[in-house]
Amino acid sequence: NWRIGATGQPRTMRAVATLLAATAAAQRYEVLEGVELVWAAPPSTPKGLVALFHATGRRAHHWWPASTKCSSCKALPAEASLARACLKHGLAAASLTAHSTTWSQDDGPRAAHALVALSTRQGWKVPLYAIGIGEGASFVATSLPRALPPSLPLKGVHVQLLGDVPATRRPAAKRVAVLSMPRDAPTQRRVEGAIRTWRRAGAEVLEQRAAPLALDDTYFSRTLSGVSPQESRQLVRLLRVAGYVSGGGFLLADPATSAWRGVVAAPLGRRGAAELGTLRVVARDDLSSRSSALGAALARAYGRSEASAEDADAALAFLLKE
Repeated sequence: NWRIGATGQPRTMRAVATLLAATAAAQRYEVLEGVELVWAAPPSTPKGLVALFHATGRRAHHWWPASTKCSSCKALPAEASLARACLKHGLAAASLTAHSTTWSQDDGPRAAHALVALSTRQGWKVPLYAIGIGEGASFVATSLPRALPPSLPLKGVHVQLLGDVPATRRPAAKRVAVLSMPRDAPTQRRVEGAIRTWRRAGAEVLEQRAAPLALDDTYFSRTLSGVSPQESRQLVRLLRVAGYVSGGGFLLADPATSAWRGVVAAPLGRRGAAELGTLRVVARDDLSSRSSALGAALARAYGRSEASAEDADAALAFLLKE
């Protein structure tokens, strides 16, 4: 429930804006041990360090908002929420970029060297955790644990949209949070097989499932930074008029294959304030398939193959519990 303060701006929105500003101020971009990374830490000594591994075609930049320390950063909605959740729980967070478009076994030593160098330089003698999405999740579950030195083992991992992980793999850590989207049946089968294997090996596993989300009028203003409720309402209206949204408010077609870009980029023609606002939103978003924040928000609403942050607090609390 949003409460309106003296300025007329919802307090919840102001709180989110404040947290975004604090995150941007704290983050830092650098290349360490040949690895591109963006990191931030809470004001006090962190409880741990969370390494963040992106999905195929994305980079370290997609976990953080643009700032003077990282002008090329471009936050995607779920990734940014996951990074903020880490800071909120008193954890430092560092996102890394794969050497190629996706993670491979060869990235293991590079990532391990970068994480050790960062922890050593900052004087952090704290546990290491990891969050991976898609191929980043497969990397966290297989290559990363083998590459880390005994001085920096993984204490817990959170994997989303797990890719191909052989059933014989040992768990990456003693505590594993797994998020899947049941709409993606092949991935769901792999996830269920991995969970059974890891539990038999003695790991404590938290299973989370992310269902599709309804596109109410405020969906985009709640999900994306810089989108007003009016702009959100108009975007939803365009999709609804074009037949992309059901009577119950759910997407009818997978954004990965539908022509939604043409819908939101071609307003209805009256050139009113709402339409101009929609054009501004589209102009700020390049609409490319992997780095579009608008596309990521739609993909998450469809609930088939996109990062999710709705249960981030529960996942982190599970990893941190004594």
